[in-house]
Amino acid sequence: MPDLPLILMVAWSLWVMRIPADVVFGRLYFSDAWQGIFSIDHSFLLWGALLSAAIVRRMPVLKAFAGAGLLHAGVDFLVHHDDARRQFWPISNFVFHSPVSYYDRAHYGGILAPLEAVLDAACAAILVLRLTGLWQRAAVVIAAAFVVLPVSALTIYHEIYGRDAMAMKHGEAVAVDAKSDAQSTEP
Repeated sequence: MPDLPLILMVAWSLWVMRIPADVVFGRLYFSDAWQGIFSIDHSFLLWGALLSAAIVRRMPVLKAFAGAGLLHAGVDFLVHHDDARRQFWPISNFVFHSPVSYYDRAHYGGILAPLEAVLDAACAAILVLRLTGLWQRAAVVIAAAFVVLPVSALTIYHEIYGRDAMAMKHGEAVAVDAKSDAQSTEP
């Protein structure tokens, strides 16, 4: 669930607004606005508070939901390098830049991303085998597709574009834009 806003913003940007993928993943993804949203939906404090409330109120479905959100945020804490989150929001803006990345080949993403997709698919397969209802199995397959396919697509995207998409985050695109602006104001 913590990645739902990300999925919706990327889908809207790519398919409705028709923004090029290199702009979405290289500029918008790292913008203060998008990172601010990720700070909220990946906050250990918010997910922890929700989990605590679910335990106190004895709400098993909410407990599972909040526990899964907290687990997701914890895993993301360990696998985000350049795109690390402010996971102690709203108390702190501290960002832990993990030495590994789930997608960035410069930080073992070429190994981690395929492993993540395989692990996600294996967990889904185990659930499908354990469940008896056709609708339950279909729901797991559909949910797994929403997890495995974006991971696979992001891996392929970075395989094709490499670190060039990431360069925008580090200022090269800003320098190009500044140069263009300077040229357009020259007499």
